[in-house]
Amino acid sequence: MKKLMIAALMMLGTSAAFAGDSEPLKAILKAKTYPEAEQLLKTNLGQLANSEEKAKAYNHLTKLALEKFDKENAIQAANMAAVVAKQPETPYDTLGFYEAAYNATMNGLECMKYDAEPNAKGAVKPKYTENLKMLIANTRMQLITAGNHYAGLGDQDGVLKYWGTFLDSDDNPIFAASKAQEAQFIGQVAYYSAQFANQAKQYERAEKYADIAMKDEAMREKAQTFKYAMAQRNLKTHEDSVKYVNTIKELYQREPDNEMAFGTLCNMYNELSMNAELKALPAAKWNGVKVVTSGIICDNPTLLKIFKDNNVAIAADDVAHESRAFRTDASEEGDPMMALVDQFTNIDYDVLLYDPQSNQNRRGEFVANMVKESGAQGLVLFMQQFCDPEEMEFPYLKKALDAAGIPFIKLGIDQQMRDFGQAATAIQAFADVLSVQ
Repeated sequence: MKKLMIAALMMLGTSAAFAGDSEPLKAILKAKTYPEAEQLLKTNLGQLANSEEKAKAYNHLTKLALEKFDKENAIQAANMAAVVAKQPETPYDTLGFYEAAYNATMNGLECMKYDAEPNAKGAVKPKYTENLKMLIANTRMQLITAGNHYAGLGDQDGVLKYWGTFLDSDDNPIFAASKAQEAQFIGQVAYYSAQFANQAKQYERAEKYADIAMKDEAMREKAQTFKYAMAQRNLKTHEDSVKYVNTIKELYQREPDNEMAFGTLCNMYNELSMNAELKALPAAKWNGVKVVTSGIICDNPTLLKIFKDNNVAIAADDVAHESRAFRTDASEEGDPMMALVDQFTNIDYDVLLYDPQSNQNRRGEFVANMVKESGAQGLVLFMQQFCDPEEMEFPYLKKALDAAGIPFIKLGIDQQMRDFGQAATAIQAFADVLSVQ
C-alpha cells in the first residue's frame, strides 16, 4: 500500500509547468506552498485557458495538501512506535493534519470535476482521476476524525466544515467503494451534523443530513423524530401547519405502524381543532401493558425510560404536575385573574386541596374509575418522599383500589433521585404480573 501511495504521488507530481501552459497556470504551478498556490488560483482561476488547465491547477493544490497530510501522518505513525519503544515523541500538528485532509479532499474533487470535462477536441480523457481516487478517499475518511474533534468542542463551524464536507460528498460515485466502510458511522455523523446545522440555523443542511441519517436503520427513528420536530418548530402560519400535517399524514399512510407519525398527527389535529380527522384515526396499537400514574410529580427521564424498556404505556395520569393541573378548565370570559380563582376553587379530587367530603373517599373512587375508563390494567403511585398529604391519603386510596380489584404498586421518589434500581425492579415485576392477567 505504501508503495502504491508513493507511486500515485509521483504521478501527481506531473504538474510541472510546460511551454504550452498559460502564464497564470505557470505561476500557480511554481508555487511551493499551499497558501501561496491557493491564493494564486483564487486570483487567476478565471484566466486559466480551459478545463485542462483548471484540472492541472487543482491537481497541484491537491499535491501540496497531500504533502502536509503525509508528513503529519508519518509523524503520527512514528510517535506510536516511539510510545511502544519508550522514546521521545515528535511534535504533531493535529489541526494542520485535519486542514490538509480537508484541502486535499476539496481540491481533489475539483480537479476530478474538471478532469471529466471534454477537451478542445470534444474528447474526455482524464489525466488525474485514477491517481486521485484512492488518495482522496483516504483523506475524506479523515474528515470524520476532524469533525469529531470539533464536535467535542461544540464548534458548529468546525463540525459543519469537516463532517459537512464528508456528508456533502457522500453521493459522489468516486467514493462508492467506501460505502461498506462508512456504514458503521455515517448514520451517527449525519444525525449529529443535522443537530449542529439546525443550531446554526442552516435548516436546509439540517434536513439534508437528517435524510442521510434516516437511511441508517440504527438512527432512523431518532433522525425522523428530529426532522419532524424541527419542521414543527419552524411553523409560522396556519398554512404552514396544514402543509406539515399533510406531510405527516402521507408518512403515516405509508407507515401505519410508525408511532412517531401517529403521535404527531394526533397532536397536530388537536392543536388545529381538526376534530373530525382526529376522531377518524384508529386507536393506537399497543402490545404491552397499560397503567395509570398518580402522585405529585413524575417527570424524571430515567423513570420514564424504565417504563419504555418494560413495554409499559401510560394510558392516563392523575399526576398533580401533569393532567391534574389542567383537567379543570378556566373561563375565557370576564376578568382573567378571577377566572383563575374560579378554576382553582373548582378543582376536585385532589389530595393537596381541602375536600369537605373527604370522609366519603371520593378521590379514591375517582382514581379507581380513571383506571377502569382508560382501559389500564393497574396503577403506579409515585409517592413523593416526606409528603404528608400523600402519605395520609394512601390508606384511603388503597382501600378504593382493592375494592375495585385494581392492581397497584407504590414507589417512593424524590427530586434528587439517583438510584433507580429498586424502581426498575418493581416496575418490571409489575409489568410481568399485568401481562399475564
